[in-house]
Amino acid sequence: MKNKKTITKWTIIKLLFPLIELGMIALGMVSILIIAMFLNQFYYSDLILIVATFLIFGGSISGIFKLYIASRAVIRLNRQERECGFNFNDEMEKYNITTGSYRTDKWFIDIRNSIHYLHSVVILRKDFIHKVSKIKEKDGAGFYNRSWAITVTTIDGKKQRIYMAQRNRHENNRKDVILDFEKWFNQKGHIKTTTKRIKKDLKN
Repeated sequence: MKNKKTITKWTIIKLLFPLIELGMIALGMVSILIIAMFLNQFYYSDLILIVATFLIFGGSISGIFKLYIASRAVIRLNRQERECGFNFNDEMEKYNITTGSYRTDKWFIDIRNSIHYLHSVVILRKDFIHKVSKIKEKDGAGFYNRSWAITVTTIDGKKQRIYMAQRNRHENNRKDVILDFEKWFNQKGHIKTTTKRIKKDLKN
């Protein structure tokens, strides 16, 4: 049986690559091109044009947002590598992490909710975290029925917001990610950071 490959930074980009969105944009552009070439032969050319415009616009917005999430996740990983002195790809190989949802004493990883629901990419090593805020719960957040957020302050003084939301009351797995993260951080084995590595504004 062939062993699964461990995840890497490139895995994040591949998982969040807007392939569907590119297909939507391509379909919309082809539709507009066909209308332009054979304008007088379509009875519903106006409707097709509206649908094509929607595909291009919707695909572009969603695609850009996916690339933004992926690039931000990689940038944050680069910060962790610099501050804690490790290589992410080597760490994943060391712990044999092959899935986008994984927990160890040192690592908390959740990529799957970003792929399906465009939520936060959570890839954090425990010794990179200085403190974690309390969970904030909010009803009626935009298109969602309920949302949860937790703010992570890292040892370089920056803050990272982990956000999850659900469309209906039966989608409890998003809340579970936030609860799991809070429990993971507070469990025995939390690595205390030294004040030398924390900015002055974090000492108070």
